[in-house]
Amino acid sequence: QPDWIVDFVLALPAPLPLDVFTYHMYEGYGKAPRIAAQVPTVAFLDEARGLVDTAVGAVRYSGAGAAAALPLMITETAAAWASGGPTGACTAFESSLWYFDHLAHAASTPGGGHLAVARQTLAGGNYSLVDSNRGYTAHSDYFVALLWRRVVEGGGTGVGARVLRAARPPVIETDTHHALRSFAACDPSGRLVVGVANAGGEAIATALQLGQHGAPLAGGAEAWVLEAGGGGGLLDESVRLNGQPLYSVGGEVPELPPVTLPAPAGAFSAPPFSVAFLRYAAVLPEACGRDGGGTLAAA
Repeated sequence: QPDWIVDFVLALPAPLPLDVFTYHMYEGYGKAPRIAAQVPTVAFLDEARGLVDTAVGAVRYSGAGAAAALPLMITETAAAWASGGPTGACTAFESSLWYFDHLAHAASTPGGGHLAVARQTLAGGNYSLVDSNRGYTAHSDYFVALLWRRVVEGGGTGVGARVLRAARPPVIETDTHHALRSFAACDPSGRLVVGVANAGGEAIATALQLGQHGAPLAGGAEAWVLEAGGGGGLLDESVRLNGQPLYSVGGEVPELPPVTLPAPAGAFSAPPFSVAFLRYAAVLPEACGRDGGGTLAAA
């Protein structure tokens, strides 16, 4: 409700008596008959981004700049409300396409990304990261959060990861690939980290370069690629990492070994319906050495 947010911010005295502005966000309705078919679509992902942009705009620009620097947090979220619904839309692999895109967009919002995104819930309901009814078995979204924590944030070192602008050149003659969602950041060591989600049914070849006229990246890259684990398609609740089954039961956190992508480091083929984290150890962008970086914590 942007009007409510604007009225709330404008009613506050100056200077603003707030340390942070928090809000809840759900894109879908868990009991909608076709919610499972809606979640992995480009339209659903774009509308979810729009909800974040609406909230950010209402806070940052409602008070003639008074709240422009106010830190933001999403303190409750999932792909769909009403306990996520019984269809598996918030616990199956399709939710991971939304979850990655949600984290990436929240980190990249204009005026400074969100400080944190808190998932509803860790355990309980039909939208949990961990299934308490099956021996605390981790859903695929748990591994998205874990890889974000380890790869993007560097394992919780306390040093912020700087978000970079991940743009594409103008497209005139080829498919724009709206299903491809991308994100870039500097990890706490200054290394380039790229996240890629492919919400489409065909593999998409990507080519990465620094700057509009930059040369292809040198060296190789480490890759963590998540895909649905079994024969259930996007509604499968199991997950594979780099083609191998990945499990976490009873609170045990498994090893998450990457695979090495050979040079050129900018070349990566995003498999259909996948979420990938790429770390370029030999690529240290100039922007990563500047002050002012922010971070997004996935909780």
